[in-house]
Amino acid sequence: MRKLDKLWEYPLLEAITHRRSFRFGLGMDMNFDAMQYRSEKKPVPLTELETAILCAVAAGTTGIVTGDNIPLCVHGGYEGRTAPTPCNLWAYALFFTNDEGTFFYRPPKPTKIWEIDSPEDRDKILDWYKKNTVKIGDPLDISKGPPALLSSNKWNILRSGSTTFILVADNTRELINGILFTNSFEDRYKYIDDETGKPAGCDKWIKNGWLNGPEAPLSLIENMLCISNAVSVAAMMQNMLLTMAAMGLGGLPYAGFASIFIFGGTPLAKGLGFRFITDKKGMPNPVGKAGLFEALCPPYKSMDEAVDVIVAGKWGSEGMFSEKEREIGPYKEYAEIKKKTLKTPPEAIECTKDILNYIYDKYGRFPVHFDTMTIPVAVQAHHVEEEFYKKYTNFPLTKAIKNHMKDWHEE
Repeated sequence: MRKLDKLWEYPLLEAITHRRSFRFGLGMDMNFDAMQYRSEKKPVPLTELETAILCAVAAGTTGIVTGDNIPLCVHGGYEGRTAPTPCNLWAYALFFTNDEGTFFYRPPKPTKIWEIDSPEDRDKILDWYKKNTVKIGDPLDISKGPPALLSSNKWNILRSGSTTFILVADNTRELINGILFTNSFEDRYKYIDDETGKPAGCDKWIKNGWLNGPEAPLSLIENMLCISNAVSVAAMMQNMLLTMAAMGLGGLPYAGFASIFIFGGTPLAKGLGFRFITDKKGMPNPVGKAGLFEALCPPYKSMDEAVDVIVAGKWGSEGMFSEKEREIGPYKEYAEIKKKTLKTPPEAIECTKDILNYIYDKYGRFPVHFDTMTIPVAVQAHHVEEEFYKKYTNFPLTKAIKNHMKDWHEE
């Protein structure tokens, strides 16, 4: 049986109940008072196929979404991926680093309703990886200890033979889409600046009656929508951990790091090489990786342009309600649904632009209460040093771990 076919047969509930963090990998050493161990084996890096699988389950395409929500909620297109995301915005990115360098994985566009619908389709996983992975630099160069990493992580994180997947969320897209949506339907919140207690650039729209809903502080909408992005990243993380359990890989999720070092916002480490801007309070704020993953805010877009991008995702030439004929999509009567869908009102667009420009002009950043780009969690994968667990723990290693080298590294 091929490696991928064997993986496809692994029971989901067994992966869920057997999922554990196995932090000690081949080639590692531990030097604590209670436990001291040095692996005598050399590190074994993940193979190209192992890496491709983890990229695919975290951020790969799965085909077309069902299209069973209010169409105006959706940003653009009907691309489905392995992890859920608010409003189909895909406001996250997958970077990873290993001994060979640091990379960016960009999933392909779907070609049919179910992208992997037969055993033959499974080979796409490796093909996607080869065609859609971009090397962006050398191995991640952050310090393996405080202040970049918590001291509890420094002994096993970013070690030779390991691959660390860095899950990045862009908080601009969902926030813009959310404000635009609430300004279009019955929500019509009167957005209030938490700092002043006054309308956040929307005085005109309150006075003319367009915003006739309850008052809502900016922090409320930011918490609702930016945390939603973090939940999407958590789903990516869980997909990877369950797949690692099924494959018999070791590793762990972790968040004990300072994102500014990972992004590269200090002279102490290049990190991912993200661009930073300084807000009105003098605080650095990561806004994107040029050409790969850019937020909808300056310096990449003005706030007016940022709103236009979201609107175009619905009604523009490449948007979900464009006049272009679609080869695949979720609806049987697409033309009829498009005809009956309420178009985004021009008032909602202008009101949203006023709110966003107020925020950026006053604070020099968007959002106000969250960084533009965040790294909620990272996931490391490596090969398990079985002898460590035999010596120190009562924990029985799973069949998947015991058979991993035979199943995945022998032809």
